[in-house]
Amino acid sequence: MAESPPIPLASTARAYLERARHEWNSCQERSQLQSRLVEAAAAFTITLLIRLLDDPASDLPDEEMAEVALVYQIVAERVAPLVGRQIDEVLPALIELCDDERARPLIRGLRASSAELLAHLRTSLLWITVTYEMPSREPSRRLIEIVYDVTGTRANMRKISDVTELQWEDVPADVRRRALANREQAIRFRLYLRAG
Repeated sequence: MAESPPIPLASTARAYLERARHEWNSCQERSQLQSRLVEAAAAFTITLLIRLLDDPASDLPDEEMAEVALVYQIVAERVAPLVGRQIDEVLPALIELCDDERARPLIRGLRASSAELLAHLRTSLLWITVTYEMPSREPSRRLIEIVYDVTGTRANMRKISDVTELQWEDVPADVRRRALANREQAIRFRLYLRAG
């Protein structure tokens, strides 16, 4: 068995590299969008690796940090085209908007998000949730739902969903414990809910 990386950022960087490699390899035609996604994932990985060398402290276990990073990356990939920005601009803004302390280590040391982008996200995003579904006799799943309003008036709301099948051991440890303790088959986390 391979030895775990010494700290969460290494595991997170590995997850980004694996995602970039998967996107690149699975792409039949290397479209401009696919290429930009791969470049954004690789660029963010390099940023994480640089921070790994500079500041190796974090409070989250490797697996949890990798999962947090992956969830925010998926959300950023879906939101970036909606707001007409690059993924590497949207990701830090999302973490700031969601005010998620677990995700803050991912953006520590990066340039602050623009007030304009944060305002745009606040008016267009209504909510972001992550649900871990663990039905008996079926594979577990991670469901990410993003509800946004194209016009900012709640007159034209849309929902984007991203479903990923997970092995039981890939479900975050705290979610597995809670599911077993409370016999829950679905556990939802709200990353963002617009006030009002």
